[in-house]
Amino acid sequence: MTGPRTPTVDGKVLYVLNVHGDLFSLETESGAKRWSFNILEKFRGECPEWKISESPLVVGDKLICTPEGPTPPWSPWTS
Repeated sequence: MTGPRTPTVDGKVLYVLNVHGDLFSLETESGAKRWSFNILEKFRGECPEWKISESPLVVGDKLICTPEGPTPPWSPWTS
């Protein structure tokens, strides 16, 4: 599969993450793009052999997804 996995809807916003790490925020009513970026580029991740296969998770005001790669600089485990 080369397209996005299952999207996540939070009210009037839809989030989708494709197999290459492109994360999109779209308006559910119009489909207009609110923002997008590549999580692998932004967080220095590496695309696994099987590509990315996850759905973003909304918890309160946070959007959670997991780029594969080294420990990011904002991690609580960074010394």
